[in-house]
Amino acid sequence: MDVAYFVARRKAKGYSQAALAAGICTQSTLSKFETNYQIPSLPILRQLCARLDLTLDDLDAQQRQSKAAAQQLTQAEEALMVEDYPAVQKSLAHLTVEQLPTLALQMQYHYLNGLWLTLTNGNPTAALFSFTQILDQLDEAHTTQFTTLAYLGEGILYARQNELTQAEFFLTKVKQALSTALTTVVAPGLAQARLLTMMYYLAEDYYLRDDFTQSQHYVSLGL
Repeated sequence: MDVAYFVARRKAKGYSQAALAAGICTQSTLSKFETNYQIPSLPILRQLCARLDLTLDDLDAQQRQSKAAAQQLTQAEEALMVEDYPAVQKSLAHLTVEQLPTLALQMQYHYLNGLWLTLTNGNPTAALFSFTQILDQLDEAHTTQFTTLAYLGEGILYARQNELTQAEFFLTKVKQALSTALTTVVAPGLAQARLLTMMYYLAEDYYLRDDFTQSQHYVSLGL
């Protein structure tokens, strides 16, 4: 438990020990927690944290790191969706895969890094490596949405290199997964926005192939 973080938060909020403890516990109880790491009862600790606008998870350094990383990745993904590539680069620059404690965050990082490199004409080998990390390492069973997003990234990458057979191979996988996903209810948020991302790039791919009927189909589906 990160007691130092708790103390820093108390001081930043302008509370003395007596003021923070008032109505919750004795100042002695709080002092023993802050000085000697004697953890009070759970109800008391929760009330102290609530007064400081903290949760118990906030006192876990790893949980805080995970939460901060998730926020940065969400910001990067939202920026990518509106083609704000400098913002994507800025968000990703502050992260490394080694910092990310969960597989979901690691997959999100690789997806964003790979697609950002692809859309900004970055190093194609590095982009392909990111997508491969998802498909061959992090989601070997291919059960998450990130597998489909990796297929999407590879399809766009090959299309931009004018390797249309390879592009069609991966984009067909995206179409199949998208068709299945649309048979279920997807909660609003990033998961739903990612489906729109798939539709957008499928529409673009068909447009560039002069197949305007299929392109319009995915535009209409997105709308």
